Amino acid sequence: MTIDSPSWGVRQRSPPSSSKLNYGRIDFQSVIGQIGNAIGPSKILQSQTVPVCLPMSETIISVRQVFIDQLRDLYSAETQITKALPKLAKAASAPALKEGFRHHLEQTKKHVERIEALCSALQEKPTGKKCAATAGLVEEGQDAIDEDATPETKDLLLIAAAQRVEHYEIAAYTSAISLAKSLGLKAAVTTLTATLTEEIATDKKLAAANKPALGKAVKSGNEDAKLGESPTSKTFVRTARRLAKEVGFKSPV
Repeated sequence: MTIDSPSWGVRQRSPPSSSKLNYGRIDFQSVIGQIGNAIGPSKILQSQTVPVCLPMSETIISVRQVFIDQLRDLYSAETQITKALPKLAKAASAPALKEGFRHHLEQTKKHVERIEALCSALQEKPTGKKCAATAGLVEEGQDAIDEDATPETKDLLLIAAAQRVEHYEIAAYTSAISLAKSLGLKAAVTTLTATLTEEIATDKKLAAANKPALGKAVKSGNEDAKLGESPTSKTFVRTARRLAKEVGFKSPV
């Protein structure tokens, strides 16, 4: 079974009857008569149809179509994530976290390739849909990157954003696997399960990385408290010193 792709259809219409057909203020019978007088009635009679171009939307009516829809959603999600991970790695301060993001980037590239292979085997295109959920999660990740925070708290923000993405992917792949099983697509089940296993492992690694990052953030916050400085005021002082140095002014702080 194949999925009908959206197209422009041509609808057959019978020639006008003897009665006048009025559309608004246009008398089609009169118009056709005038054309007939100009080019000859024999040529008018040769055309028995009037092409009408109407947009025809695809209606999802089968489990297979739902499965393809989910694959396209996952493909969009994975391609968006491949663009976001390098930014997360650059923003991270902990070496282990940086390496973790880079490692998952290479995994995600393979996830994209797997979906492409699945769609090719099913004679379907993986493109055609944008995953709005991932777009929102990636935007939240960018907010974490742009946040004015200490290196320790920035890592916590990045981990939280990355785990949200992983949780979405875990749910999406679980649903796709269920659909593949119902269709008897054993190869697809194996491929998608391999990716799901890697996503679950990544989530566990992020949870593990959160512990030392949290410890550093708490320690840094306690030191700031002893000095009578909040993380925000500490950042302000650093910025003030840097700007003062740039303009050659001796900073009093």
